[in-house]
Amino acid sequence: MGIKAFLLRPINRPKLNKVQSEGINNEICDILYLAAQFFSVYLWYGEQMKHIPITILLLLTAIAAIAAAQAEEKGYTYYQRKSIEAYQNQDIEGFVTNTELALKHNPHSATMIYNLACGYALLDEVDTALAILKELALMGIDYGIEDDPDLEAVRQRPEFNEVREIYEETLRPINNSKILYEFPRIDLLPEGIAYDSKSGRIFFGSMHYGTIYEIDNNGNLVEFAELENEIPLACLGLEVDTIRNILWAIGSSFNFRQGFVEEYQGTTGVFGFSLESGAMVKNVVPPHKVPPSGFNDLAVSSSGDVYISGAGALVYRNATGKLDTLIHGDKMVGSNGITLSTDETMLFVADYAGGIVVLELTEGRSRELKCPPEISLYGIDGMYFYEGSLIAIQNAFDPWRLVRFYLNDDYTAIESMTVLEQKNPRAAVAFTGALAGDDFIYVAHGMPPEEIPEYIPAQIRGEIGKAMILQTPLK
Repeated sequence: MGIKAFLLRPINRPKLNKVQSEGINNEICDILYLAAQFFSVYLWYGEQMKHIPITILLLLTAIAAIAAAQAEEKGYTYYQRKSIEAYQNQDIEGFVTNTELALKHNPHSATMIYNLACGYALLDEVDTALAILKELALMGIDYGIEDDPDLEAVRQRPEFNEVREIYEETLRPINNSKILYEFPRIDLLPEGIAYDSKSGRIFFGSMHYGTIYEIDNNGNLVEFAELENEIPLACLGLEVDTIRNILWAIGSSFNFRQGFVEEYQGTTGVFGFSLESGAMVKNVVPPHKVPPSGFNDLAVSSSGDVYISGAGALVYRNATGKLDTLIHGDKMVGSNGITLSTDETMLFVADYAGGIVVLELTEGRSRELKCPPEISLYGIDGMYFYEGSLIAIQNAFDPWRLVRFYLNDDYTAIESMTVLEQKNPRAAVAFTGALAGDDFIYVAHGMPPEEIPEYIPAQIRGEIGKAMILQTPLK
């Protein structure tokens, strides 16, 4: 699952690639300023995305907070910032140099790869720019090559048609999903989802109300539990522990939660609810805030341990009640999807702008998951282990896609990838999901209605969309 925060649909935004601070509007800038102050925005000029859901903006806010603490280190974020400064100063050679240095620290950043192609095009090194764009085309990632003025020289070359042809294949519609359920209300803002294999019930959490709902076998929507806390918390990641009959949920304080108070932003916790009664049976709230937006996602082991993303990787030890750090936040750009291998010896953590980290739980060693150059691990939100593979939702670019990464036998590398869903005609963006036997179910959102009801509060009016649960067969 994903960061379990803010919302709903892609925002049609100008290409931020080299110039604007994420290309975001003033409302979103306000969110960024509240979360990490102006420096966060400044640091993240370069992570450009043509269409970006609010969920991802809050993830990037978390990433920016980490970057701010490490500003003096000459790593990925430092060189990314320097590259944007150079571009703004029309120092194209400096732009290219610093972009290349940023990519040495984080070769997975598709946005920086794209920026590099633009830089070489501006330097009139068109062959190099074409080669980079071809690399992105093979990955199936497009940030607007047909419209970017920096690529005008590239588009004049006959070889550019080859890039177009590759995109026709890699971005072709692939529709294997069907609509399993459409939400009757537009004010719930569902994001996290869980499946109870014993009862067949589907659970989802409301970011706006902090309520957990269940969808019974007859398709009825029923309130199941509340994230009861002194501070209003949005309901984010969910997962069922079928052995102990507990539904685990992540709650975090942020401004889309009804009753949000700014001073509590970053308050977060993980909560357990009885599957039978809905009563809260576990309440794990760290004594300090987890800036800026709290915990992200979770995965539950057979022993009842709860693995948590959002600030590196943590684990709540069921036997001792302790919350331990497994991967420090400064080791990752921004942790997101999290999942265990079937034998529970490996923990996979999606680093949203930096690939996938694999933690060997018995030895405590972490490493980066390798993959072929034509496969991008950029922008993974929800991620789930299934029969020696990883099911993942990538939503840092448009169109979003649901993919399956096939792993080698020792889980050290990805060998191949299959796209399961792409260019869905109803869903503008997807976030997180759950395995339901040999099916994958996941939350997606369409575009907002033409008229938004007056009762929808101002802070979420621009992000309301028709929500649905999609189902995709894995066999």
